[in-house]
Amino acid sequence: MVDPSQTLHSMIDAKQKRSILNSILASEGFVHSPKNQKLLTYLVESSIKDEIPRETDIASDVFDRRSDFDSSGDTIVRVSMHNLRSKLERYYETEGKDDPVKMIIDKGHYRVSFIKDGPADASVPSRSISWYYYVIFALLGVIIFLSYKLVSFERTVNHSTVKLGTSALWSEVVHSDRKKLIVLGDEFFFSQTAGSDQSVIRKHFVNTFPEFDAYVQGQIDTFVFAKTPYLYFPKMVIWPIPSILKLFKPRTTIEFQGSSLLQSSNLLSNDIIFIGSFRSLYLFNDIFKDIAFKYHWTSDYQDLVVTNSDSSIVLTFEGEPGIHHTDYCYLRKFPGPSGNTIIMIFSAFHSGMSGVMEIITDDKKLHTLEQAMHQSIGYRPQYFNILFETTGHSRTALKTVPIEFEPFKQDASLW
Repeated sequence: MVDPSQTLHSMIDAKQKRSILNSILASEGFVHSPKNQKLLTYLVESSIKDEIPRETDIASDVFDRRSDFDSSGDTIVRVSMHNLRSKLERYYETEGKDDPVKMIIDKGHYRVSFIKDGPADASVPSRSISWYYYVIFALLGVIIFLSYKLVSFERTVNHSTVKLGTSALWSEVVHSDRKKLIVLGDEFFFSQTAGSDQSVIRKHFVNTFPEFDAYVQGQIDTFVFAKTPYLYFPKMVIWPIPSILKLFKPRTTIEFQGSSLLQSSNLLSNDIIFIGSFRSLYLFNDIFKDIAFKYHWTSDYQDLVVTNSDSSIVLTFEGEPGIHHTDYCYLRKFPGPSGNTIIMIFSAFHSGMSGVMEIITDDKKLHTLEQAMHQSIGYRPQYFNILFETTGHSRTALKTVPIEFEPFKQDASLW
Protein backbone atom coordinates (compact mmCIF):
# COMPACT_ATOMS: atom_id res chain seq x y z
CA MET A 1 0.00 0.00 0.00
CA VAL A 2 1.05 3.61 -0.54
CA ASP A 3 2.47 5.33 2.58
CA PRO A 4 0.16 8.32 3.26
CA SER A 5 3.18 10.36 4.34
CA GLN A 6 4.57 10.11 0.84
CA THR A 7 1.35 10.79 -1.06
CA LEU A 8 1.33 13.98 -3.11
CA HIS A 9 -2.18 13.56 -4.54
CA SER A 10 -3.46 16.89 -3.19
CA MET A 11 -0.14 18.71 -3.54
CA ILE A 12 0.28 18.52 -7.32
CA ASP A 13 -2.17 19.98 -9.78
CA ALA A 14 -3.81 18.52 -12.86
CA LYS A 15 -1.15 19.96 -15.16
CA GLN A 16 1.65 18.23 -13.26
CA LYS A 17 -0.24 14.93 -13.19
CA ARG A 18 -0.78 15.07 -16.96
CA SER A 19 2.90 15.92 -17.44
CA ILE A 20 3.88 12.80 -15.47
CA LEU A 21 1.37 10.79 -17.50
CA ASN A 22 2.72 12.04 -20.83
CA SER A 23 6.28 11.10 -19.86
CA ILE A 24 5.16 7.56 -19.12
CA LEU A 25 3.05 7.27 -22.29
CA ALA A 26 6.07 8.30 -24.37
CA SER A 27 8.34 5.70 -22.77
CA GLU A 28 9.50 2.58 -24.58
CA GLY A 29 7.17 0.29 -22.63
CA PHE A 30 4.04 2.30 -23.42
CA VAL A 31 4.57 4.04 -26.74
CA HIS A 32 3.65 0.92 -28.75
CA SER A 33 0.88 -0.19 -26.39
CA PRO A 34 -2.33 1.79 -27.13
CA LYS A 35 -4.44 -0.36 -24.78
CA ASN A 36 -2.21 0.39 -21.81
CA GLN A 37 -2.02 4.04 -22.82
CA LYS A 38 -5.81 4.31 -22.93
CA LEU A 39 -6.27 2.55 -19.58
CA LEU A 40 -3.63 4.59 -17.76
CA THR A 41 -4.93 7.87 -19.20
CA TYR A 42 -8.45 6.99 -18.04
CA LEU A 43 -7.24 6.24 -14.51
CA VAL A 44 -5.21 9.46 -14.28
CA GLU A 45 -8.10 11.57 -15.54
CA SER A 46 -10.31 9.91 -12.91
CA SER A 47 -7.70 10.82 -10.30
CA ILE A 48 -7.73 14.43 -11.47
CA LYS A 49 -11.51 14.42 -10.98
CA ASP A 50 -10.93 12.84 -7.55
CA GLU A 51 -12.92 9.79 -8.63
CA ILE A 52 -12.19 6.08 -8.13
CA PRO A 53 -13.71 4.16 -11.05
CA ARG A 54 -15.39 0.83 -10.54
CA GLU A 55 -14.50 -2.28 -12.53
CA THR A 56 -17.74 -1.95 -14.51
CA ASP A 57 -16.87 1.69 -15.33
CA ILE A 58 -13.48 0.67 -16.71
CA ALA A 59 -14.99 -2.22 -18.68
CA SER A 60 -17.50 0.13 -20.31
CA ASP A 61 -15.42 3.28 -20.82
CA VAL A 62 -12.07 1.71 -21.75
CA PHE A 63 -12.88 -1.71 -23.21
CA ASP A 64 -16.29 -0.96 -24.73
CA ARG A 65 -18.09 -3.67 -22.77
CA ARG A 66 -21.89 -3.55 -22.56
CA SER A 67 -23.85 -2.38 -19.52
CA ASP A 68 -24.49 -6.02 -18.51
CA PHE A 69 -20.75 -6.65 -18.08
CA ASP A 70 -20.13 -9.55 -15.67
CA SER A 71 -16.68 -9.55 -14.06
CA SER A 72 -17.04 -13.17 -12.95
CA GLY A 73 -17.05 -14.35 -16.55
CA ASP A 74 -14.98 -11.61 -18.20
CA THR A 75 -11.59 -10.89 -16.59
CA ILE A 76 -10.45 -8.24 -19.06
CA VAL A 77 -10.22 -5.47 -16.45
CA ARG A 78 -8.31 -7.49 -13.86
CA VAL A 79 -5.89 -8.97 -16.39
CA SER A 80 -5.34 -5.55 -18.00
CA MET A 81 -4.71 -3.94 -14.61
CA HIS A 82 -2.17 -6.64 -13.79
CA ASN A 83 -0.37 -5.96 -17.07
CA LEU A 84 -0.50 -2.20 -16.49
CA ARG A 85 0.99 -2.46 -13.00
CA SER A 86 3.78 -4.65 -14.40
CA LYS A 87 4.54 -2.08 -17.10
CA LEU A 88 4.63 0.72 -14.54
CA GLU A 89 7.04 -1.28 -12.37
CA ARG A 90 9.24 -1.88 -15.42
CA TYR A 91 9.15 1.83 -16.31
CA TYR A 92 10.31 2.85 -12.82
CA GLU A 93 13.07 0.22 -12.93
CA THR A 94 14.40 1.67 -16.20
CA GLU A 95 13.51 4.98 -17.85
CA GLY A 96 11.69 6.40 -14.85
CA LYS A 97 14.10 5.33 -12.11
CA ASP A 98 15.16 8.96 -11.47
CA ASP A 99 11.68 10.50 -11.60
CA PRO A 100 11.15 12.62 -8.46
CA VAL A 101 7.44 11.77 -8.35
CA LYS A 102 6.14 8.28 -9.05
CA MET A 103 2.69 7.09 -10.09
CA ILE A 104 1.33 4.12 -8.15
CA ILE A 105 -1.77 1.94 -8.60
CA ASP A 106 -2.25 -0.15 -5.46
CA LYS A 107 -3.50 -3.71 -5.88
CA GLY A 108 -7.12 -4.22 -4.95
CA HIS A 109 -8.50 -0.96 -6.33
CA TYR A 110 -8.21 1.42 -9.28
CA ARG A 111 -6.99 4.61 -7.59
CA VAL A 112 -3.91 6.33 -9.04
CA SER A 113 -1.64 7.87 -6.38
CA PHE A 114 1.41 10.09 -6.77
CA ILE A 115 4.27 9.70 -4.31
CA LYS A 116 7.59 11.40 -3.86
CA ASP A 117 10.67 9.29 -4.45
CA GLY A 118 11.92 8.13 -1.07
CA PRO A 119 12.23 4.99 1.06
CA ALA A 120 11.10 1.79 -0.59
CA ASP A 121 7.38 1.09 -0.54
CA ALA A 122 5.56 -2.19 -1.01
CA SER A 123 4.08 -0.88 -4.26
CA VAL A 124 7.33 0.51 -5.65
CA PRO A 125 10.15 -1.76 -6.80
CA SER A 126 12.83 -1.37 -4.15
CA ARG A 127 15.60 -3.39 -5.75
CA SER A 128 18.13 -1.91 -8.10
CA ILE A 129 18.39 -3.27 -11.60
CA SER A 130 21.99 -4.33 -11.15
CA TRP A 131 21.20 -6.33 -7.99
CA TYR A 132 18.21 -7.94 -9.67
CA TYR A 133 20.16 -9.08 -12.69
CA TYR A 134 23.09 -10.31 -10.62
CA VAL A 135 20.69 -12.64 -8.81
CA ILE A 136 19.03 -13.77 -12.05
CA PHE A 137 22.33 -14.42 -13.82
CA ALA A 138 23.72 -16.27 -10.79
CA LEU A 139 20.69 -18.56 -10.82
CA LEU A 140 20.94 -19.05 -14.58
CA GLY A 141 24.60 -19.89 -14.26
CA VAL A 142 23.85 -22.73 -11.87
CA ILE A 143 21.02 -24.12 -13.99
CA ILE A 144 22.90 -23.84 -17.30
CA PHE A 145 25.83 -25.64 -15.72
CA LEU A 146 23.50 -28.47 -14.74
CA SER A 147 21.96 -28.44 -18.22
CA TYR A 148 25.23 -29.22 -19.98
CA LYS A 149 27.01 -31.45 -17.48
CA LEU A 150 26.32 -35.06 -16.65
CA VAL A 151 25.81 -34.98 -12.92
CA SER A 152 26.07 -37.99 -10.64
CA PHE A 153 24.08 -37.55 -7.46
CA GLU A 154 25.28 -39.47 -4.39
CA ARG A 155 22.93 -38.76 -1.56
CA THR A 156 21.18 -40.30 1.40
CA VAL A 157 17.42 -40.54 0.92
CA ASN A 158 14.57 -41.25 3.26
CA HIS A 159 13.57 -44.74 2.16
CA SER A 160 9.92 -44.04 2.95
CA THR A 161 9.83 -42.04 -0.29
CA VAL A 162 10.81 -45.10 -2.32
CA LYS A 163 7.25 -46.39 -1.90
CA LEU A 164 6.31 -43.89 -4.59
CA GLY A 165 8.19 -46.18 -6.97
CA THR A 166 5.33 -48.70 -6.85
CA SER A 167 2.80 -46.14 -8.09
CA ALA A 168 1.25 -46.10 -11.54
CA LEU A 169 2.97 -42.79 -12.17
CA TRP A 170 6.59 -43.40 -11.14
CA SER A 171 7.16 -47.17 -11.28
CA GLU A 172 8.73 -47.50 -14.76
CA VAL A 173 10.94 -44.43 -14.42
CA VAL A 174 12.22 -45.30 -10.94
CA HIS A 175 13.04 -48.95 -11.63
CA SER A 176 14.27 -48.96 -15.24
CA ASP A 177 17.98 -49.08 -16.07
CA ARG A 178 17.73 -46.27 -18.64
CA LYS A 179 19.38 -42.91 -18.13
CA LYS A 180 17.22 -40.26 -16.51
CA LEU A 181 16.81 -36.92 -18.26
CA ILE A 182 15.07 -34.07 -16.42
CA VAL A 183 13.96 -31.48 -18.96
CA LEU A 184 13.48 -27.98 -17.55
CA GLY A 185 11.10 -25.73 -19.48
CA ASP A 186 12.88 -22.49 -20.38
CA GLU A 187 10.97 -19.42 -21.56
CA PHE A 188 11.40 -17.67 -24.91
CA PHE A 189 13.21 -14.35 -24.39
CA PHE A 190 14.58 -12.09 -27.11
CA SER A 191 16.55 -8.86 -27.34
CA GLN A 192 15.45 -5.56 -28.88
CA THR A 193 18.25 -3.21 -29.91
CA ALA A 194 18.08 0.40 -31.08
CA GLY A 195 21.46 2.03 -31.41
CA SER A 196 23.34 1.50 -28.14
CA ASP A 197 20.18 0.66 -26.18
CA GLN A 198 19.24 -2.97 -25.72
CA SER A 199 16.34 -4.55 -23.84
CA VAL A 200 15.59 -8.19 -23.08
CA ILE A 201 11.89 -8.90 -23.69
CA ARG A 202 9.40 -11.62 -22.83
CA LYS A 203 6.05 -11.63 -24.66
CA HIS A 204 3.43 -14.12 -23.50
CA PHE A 205 2.33 -14.75 -27.09
CA VAL A 206 5.87 -15.33 -28.44
CA ASN A 207 6.94 -18.86 -27.53
CA THR A 208 8.41 -20.29 -30.76
CA PHE A 209 10.55 -19.03 -33.60
CA PRO A 210 7.58 -18.77 -36.03
CA GLU A 211 5.75 -16.60 -33.48
CA PHE A 212 8.91 -14.57 -32.97
CA ASP A 213 9.27 -14.01 -36.73
CA ALA A 214 5.62 -12.90 -36.96
CA TYR A 215 6.13 -10.45 -34.09
CA VAL A 216 9.28 -8.97 -35.61
CA GLN A 217 7.57 -8.40 -38.95
CA GLY A 218 5.02 -6.17 -37.24
CA GLN A 219 7.58 -3.91 -35.54
CA ILE A 220 9.16 -0.69 -36.74
CA ASP A 221 12.41 -0.89 -38.70
CA THR A 222 14.51 1.04 -36.17
CA PHE A 223 14.63 -2.01 -33.87
CA VAL A 224 16.85 -5.06 -34.33
CA PHE A 225 15.56 -8.26 -32.74
CA ALA A 226 17.40 -11.49 -31.89
CA LYS A 227 16.77 -14.58 -29.74
CA THR A 228 18.84 -14.48 -26.56
CA PRO A 229 21.73 -16.99 -26.64
CA TYR A 230 21.19 -18.02 -22.99
CA LEU A 231 18.28 -19.77 -21.30
CA TYR A 232 15.76 -18.36 -18.83
CA PHE A 233 14.24 -20.74 -16.29
CA PRO A 234 11.25 -19.58 -14.20
CA LYS A 235 11.23 -20.53 -10.53
CA MET A 236 8.34 -22.92 -11.09
CA VAL A 237 10.69 -25.41 -12.84
CA ILE A 238 13.44 -25.11 -10.22
CA TRP A 239 11.39 -25.64 -7.06
CA PRO A 240 10.23 -29.23 -7.90
CA ILE A 241 13.76 -30.57 -8.49
CA PRO A 242 14.54 -31.64 -4.87
CA SER A 243 11.25 -33.55 -4.64
CA ILE A 244 11.94 -35.31 -7.96
CA LEU A 245 15.48 -36.29 -6.99
CA LYS A 246 14.27 -38.01 -3.81
CA LEU A 247 12.50 -40.58 -5.97
CA PHE A 248 15.74 -42.14 -7.16
CA LYS A 249 18.22 -44.40 -5.41
CA PRO A 250 21.66 -43.17 -4.41
CA ARG A 251 24.23 -43.09 -7.23
CA THR A 252 21.52 -42.71 -9.87
CA THR A 253 22.93 -40.69 -12.75
CA ILE A 254 20.67 -37.87 -13.84
CA GLU A 255 21.18 -35.43 -16.70
CA PHE A 256 19.53 -32.01 -17.04
CA GLN A 257 18.52 -30.27 -20.26
CA GLY A 258 16.75 -27.06 -21.22
CA SER A 259 13.58 -27.77 -23.21
CA SER A 260 14.51 -25.40 -26.05
CA LEU A 261 17.71 -27.44 -26.60
CA LEU A 262 15.96 -30.81 -26.56
CA GLN A 263 16.65 -32.93 -29.64
CA SER A 264 14.67 -35.81 -31.11
CA SER A 265 17.60 -38.10 -30.30
CA ASN A 266 17.13 -37.32 -26.58
CA LEU A 267 13.74 -39.03 -26.74
CA LEU A 268 15.22 -42.39 -27.74
CA SER A 269 17.47 -43.59 -24.93
CA ASN A 270 16.26 -41.72 -21.84
CA ASP A 271 13.41 -41.90 -19.39
CA ILE A 272 12.30 -38.28 -19.37
CA ILE A 273 10.65 -36.07 -16.76
CA PHE A 274 9.57 -32.69 -18.16
CA ILE A 275 8.84 -29.83 -15.74
CA GLY A 276 7.67 -26.58 -17.28
CA SER A 277 4.91 -24.31 -18.42
CA PHE A 278 2.50 -24.52 -21.34
CA ARG A 279 4.73 -21.92 -22.98
CA SER A 280 7.90 -24.04 -22.81
CA LEU A 281 6.83 -27.30 -24.47
CA TYR A 282 8.82 -26.63 -27.68
CA LEU A 283 9.63 -30.06 -29.22
CA PHE A 284 6.83 -31.75 -27.27
CA ASN A 285 4.32 -29.27 -28.62
CA ASP A 286 5.45 -30.08 -32.18
CA ILE A 287 5.13 -33.81 -31.54
CA PHE A 288 1.70 -33.65 -29.90
CA LYS A 289 -0.38 -31.52 -32.23
CA ASP A 290 -3.45 -33.27 -30.85
CA ILE A 291 -2.63 -32.78 -27.19
CA ALA A 292 -5.88 -33.10 -25.25
CA PHE A 293 -5.79 -29.71 -23.59
CA LYS A 294 -4.14 -26.60 -24.98
CA TYR A 295 -3.28 -23.33 -23.32
CA HIS A 296 -3.62 -20.11 -25.29
CA TRP A 297 -4.61 -16.46 -25.16
CA THR A 298 -7.81 -15.15 -26.65
CA SER A 299 -7.51 -13.23 -29.90
CA ASP A 300 -7.17 -9.87 -28.11
CA TYR A 301 -4.48 -11.26 -25.74
CA GLN A 302 -6.63 -10.34 -22.75
CA ASP A 303 -7.78 -13.71 -21.39
CA LEU A 304 -6.00 -17.00 -20.74
CA VAL A 305 -7.97 -20.14 -21.51
CA VAL A 306 -7.45 -23.90 -21.68
CA THR A 307 -9.50 -25.82 -24.23
CA ASN A 308 -9.68 -29.48 -25.13
CA SER A 309 -9.08 -30.73 -28.67
CA ASP A 310 -12.56 -29.91 -30.01
CA SER A 311 -13.06 -26.79 -27.81
CA SER A 312 -16.11 -28.34 -26.16
CA ILE A 313 -14.45 -27.58 -22.81
CA VAL A 314 -13.22 -24.04 -22.21
CA LEU A 315 -11.51 -23.29 -18.89
CA THR A 316 -10.72 -19.66 -18.08
CA PHE A 317 -7.94 -18.47 -15.79
CA GLU A 318 -9.62 -16.19 -13.27
CA GLY A 319 -8.05 -13.50 -11.11
CA GLU A 320 -4.48 -12.23 -11.25
CA PRO A 321 -1.40 -14.49 -10.92
CA GLY A 322 0.09 -12.18 -8.30
CA ILE A 323 -2.93 -12.50 -6.00
CA HIS A 324 -5.96 -14.83 -5.85
CA HIS A 325 -6.42 -16.80 -9.08
CA THR A 326 -7.21 -20.09 -10.79
CA ASP A 327 -4.50 -22.13 -12.52
CA TYR A 328 -4.51 -25.39 -14.47
CA CYS A 329 -1.83 -28.09 -14.56
CA TYR A 330 -1.55 -31.03 -16.95
CA LEU A 331 0.10 -34.35 -16.06
CA ARG A 332 0.84 -36.77 -18.89
CA LYS A 333 2.57 -40.16 -18.76
CA PHE A 334 3.11 -41.94 -22.07
CA PRO A 335 5.50 -44.38 -23.80
CA GLY A 336 8.53 -43.08 -25.66
CA PRO A 337 9.63 -44.33 -29.10
CA SER A 338 12.00 -47.00 -27.77
CA GLY A 339 10.07 -48.45 -24.86
CA ASN A 340 11.19 -45.66 -22.56
CA THR A 341 8.81 -43.62 -20.40
CA ILE A 342 8.05 -39.90 -20.59
CA ILE A 343 6.33 -37.98 -17.79
CA MET A 344 5.33 -34.36 -18.32
CA ILE A 345 4.04 -31.87 -15.73
CA PHE A 346 3.19 -28.41 -17.01
CA SER A 347 1.01 -25.52 -15.88
CA ALA A 348 0.48 -21.85 -16.66
CA PHE A 349 1.64 -20.33 -13.37
CA HIS A 350 3.63 -21.34 -10.30
CA SER A 351 0.63 -22.33 -8.17
CA GLY A 352 -0.58 -25.11 -10.47
CA MET A 353 2.88 -26.70 -10.59
CA SER A 354 3.28 -26.35 -6.82
CA GLY A 355 -0.10 -27.93 -6.10
CA VAL A 356 0.42 -30.94 -8.37
CA MET A 357 4.00 -31.59 -7.22
CA GLU A 358 2.73 -31.67 -3.64
CA ILE A 359 0.31 -34.45 -4.63
CA ILE A 360 2.52 -36.63 -6.84
CA THR A 361 5.52 -36.68 -4.48
CA ASP A 362 3.53 -37.69 -1.40
CA ASP A 363 2.67 -41.38 -0.86
CA LYS A 364 -0.80 -40.91 0.60
CA LYS A 365 -1.89 -38.11 -1.72
CA LEU A 366 -0.66 -39.94 -4.83
CA HIS A 367 -2.43 -43.13 -3.70
CA THR A 368 -5.68 -41.15 -3.30
CA LEU A 369 -5.21 -39.62 -6.75
CA GLU A 370 -4.69 -43.03 -8.38
CA GLN A 371 -7.76 -44.40 -6.61
CA ALA A 372 -9.79 -41.50 -8.05
CA MET A 373 -8.39 -42.25 -11.51
CA HIS A 374 -9.32 -45.92 -11.16
CA GLN A 375 -12.88 -44.98 -10.21
CA SER A 376 -13.16 -42.49 -13.08
CA ILE A 377 -11.72 -44.68 -15.86
CA GLY A 378 -12.68 -48.11 -14.48
CA TYR A 379 -9.15 -49.51 -14.30
CA ARG A 380 -5.60 -48.37 -13.58
CA PRO A 381 -4.02 -47.50 -16.95
CA GLN A 382 -0.27 -47.72 -17.45
CA TYR A 383 -0.27 -44.43 -19.37
CA PHE A 384 -2.68 -41.58 -18.80
CA ASN A 385 -3.48 -37.85 -18.81
CA ILE A 386 -4.79 -35.86 -15.83
CA LEU A 387 -5.91 -32.23 -15.82
CA PHE A 388 -5.81 -30.40 -12.45
CA GLU A 389 -7.39 -27.15 -11.31
CA THR A 390 -5.62 -25.12 -8.63
CA THR A 391 -6.94 -22.26 -6.58
CA GLY A 392 -3.90 -20.20 -5.68
CA HIS A 393 -2.64 -16.99 -4.17
CA SER A 394 0.55 -15.62 -5.72
CA ARG A 395 2.89 -18.65 -6.05
CA THR A 396 1.07 -20.67 -3.37
CA ALA A 397 -1.39 -23.47 -4.13
CA LEU A 398 -4.37 -23.32 -1.77
CA LYS A 399 -6.39 -26.19 -3.24
CA THR A 400 -5.61 -28.57 -6.12
CA VAL A 401 -8.13 -31.08 -7.50
CA PRO A 402 -8.13 -33.37 -10.57
CA ILE A 403 -10.95 -32.46 -12.94
CA GLU A 404 -10.29 -34.77 -15.91
CA PHE A 405 -8.83 -38.29 -16.23
CA GLU A 406 -8.26 -40.14 -19.48
CA PRO A 407 -6.16 -43.13 -20.53
CA PHE A 408 -3.41 -42.31 -23.00
CA LYS A 409 -4.45 -43.35 -26.50
CA GLN A 410 -1.45 -44.50 -28.47
CA ASP A 411 -1.36 -42.90 -31.90
CA ALA A 412 0.34 -45.11 -34.50
CA SER A 413 1.74 -41.99 -36.17
CA LEU A 414 3.10 -40.51 -32.92
CA TRP A 415 6.69 -41.64 -33.45
